[in-house]
Amino acid sequence: MLVYNVEIEKSIISLLLQYPKVWGEISFAINDEDFSKVNRSVFGLLKQQLEIAPQNPSVASVILAEKFKIYSIALDGGVDPYDYFEALRLKPVKETDALHLAQELKAVTVKRNLIEKCQDAIKSLKESSTSSFEDMVGIVDKGL
Repeated sequence: MLVYNVEIEKSIISLLLQYPKVWGEISFAINDEDFSKVNRSVFGLLKQQLEIAPQNPSVASVILAEKFKIYSIALDGGVDPYDYFEALRLKPVKETDALHLAQELKAVTVKRNLIEKCQDAIKSLKESSTSSFEDMVGIVDKGL
């Protein structure tokens, strides 16, 4: 089971829709892999729009929704992309929370990556025929 925090993801997207200039403050801290599947697509298109005109960033929901349709990206439950973007634009977020939200999102990514590595180490231990303490520790260390 992969670990994501969709509420933080939505808050970041909402923040960028409402206050696009904060992209410069958080762009170094987050990337596509920090988002779940659908929000990864949303973030990717949003990031693309923000990087087109960094001096005068603005993002129109209608443009993002059209790109979703052009790239045949579907939202869960058949939600209309325009409605999704507009709902996120109305989500209450504070511009001053940008860096904090980015750090929270990155912490979730680190947690997810560590869990995946631990699961891989467990699988390797189960498949190993060794009973040596040193060998088992080596398998776990190699996985982490």
